[in-house]
Amino acid sequence: MQQNELKAKEGLANIVVSRNGILNAFTVDFEDWYQGIELPRDSWDQYEERLELSGGLMLDLLKEYRVKATFFVLGHNARRYPHLMKRMVNEGHNIGTHGDCHEYVYKMSDDEFREDLVRSIKSIEDACGVTPVSYRAPFFSIRKDCLWALVHLKDCGIKYDSSMVPVNYYRYGIPDCPTDIHAPLTGPAGDGLFEFPISTVKFLGGTLPISGGTYFRILPYAMVRDGIQHLNRMGKPVVFYIHPWEVDPDQPRIGLPPRIGLPHYANLAVTVPKLRSLLRDFRFGPMEEVVDRATN
Repeated sequence: MQQNELKAKEGLANIVVSRNGILNAFTVDFEDWYQGIELPRDSWDQYEERLELSGGLMLDLLKEYRVKATFFVLGHNARRYPHLMKRMVNEGHNIGTHGDCHEYVYKMSDDEFREDLVRSIKSIEDACGVTPVSYRAPFFSIRKDCLWALVHLKDCGIKYDSSMVPVNYYRYGIPDCPTDIHAPLTGPAGDGLFEFPISTVKFLGGTLPISGGTYFRILPYAMVRDGIQHLNRMGKPVVFYIHPWEVDPDQPRIGLPPRIGLPHYANLAVTVPKLRSLLRDFRFGPMEEVVDRATN
């Protein structure tokens, strides 16, 4: 299958701005603390499960601030926590897929990726009766060397993707990826699939992600706030992302290589206070709604 080139779609600047400001996307990668730190899949059963706690805390926080979000759920977790999936749906959140078992896309073959995607979709359908139409790759791992994955997404009914980061990082990134919402596939086959890349700003001559995860915990909140405000003033919505384990500072500590352990455990105690400030300062909704506003 030939690699598809990225191409920004023209005319996507029609962002709807209300008197309360731009609607930004709030997204949650629904995974437990041990699932995103490159531990072998066959070792997961030996670690303490805390997604019941952290997932519940995340849902409680969103309910308190009346924010609807898109939850990107691992198929593995949909099978394990169908009651939490049902709660998401009952509380008005959208459900996307995060793949099945948190594998790097660029380490999978075409067939392996499609099988992983199809299994995750079925698991979500079985858990809560919703067929996901949005996707985020584990580790944001759709890079230039695996753009073939976008064709599988489109073929499997995915309409919204948020897997690309316009930076160069050791485990993800497409430095020349368009920074706005765009159509990543060329030609008629790509019609109907939109990419919402992770939001970035220019800083000290480089490109800095400012909209979630480790960056949200490490950067001063004022810097995150100013970055989002800057993009919103330009008429651009932001896609914010977080993991439930980031609101759980009491999660187990295990020995990890510094490049993994340091960012994973950094500033976990500040996540909830920062999230409260974020949810007070900006308008948020599901990613699908934000993309629809930008492209219709």
